Amino acid sequence: MALSDHSMLKPIALDELTAQLRATHRRLEMGGDDGAEVEHGILKLSPSRRIATLRGEQVALTNNECSVLETLLRKKNQIFSRAQLEEALYGWGEAIDSNTVEVYIHYLRRKLGANVIQTVRGVGYQLGPMPA
Repeated sequence: MALSDHSMLKPIALDELTAQLRATHRRLEMGGDDGAEVEHGILKLSPSRRIATLRGEQVALTNNECSVLETLLRKKNQIFSRAQLEEALYGWGEAIDSNTVEVYIHYLRRKLGANVIQTVRGVGYQLGPMPA
């Protein structure tokens, strides 16, 4: 990642800096290109801009919504447990609320459609089938 990939205005918000470092670290661990678009049928995500495109329509995402969606998109056929998605959101032992993942899954379903993310009972979440 080049220094010019992300910019922040002074004064720097430590929460935002931490979120950007965490997202970059996660993408590098997954072997992804920092900021490279990922897609699943009619759904595309630009992680660096935090914008999803569904059927050509832009959908703005929060940092946490983007993190959850990016995690699911980078490994499309994998089922992610709640703990794995929590790690994608926070990592490094941060304290989190018990229903945080469920809240962000709900927000994503509301923005992208109920069938975009499927619940696998007793296991976790995965991307649903998407038309091309």
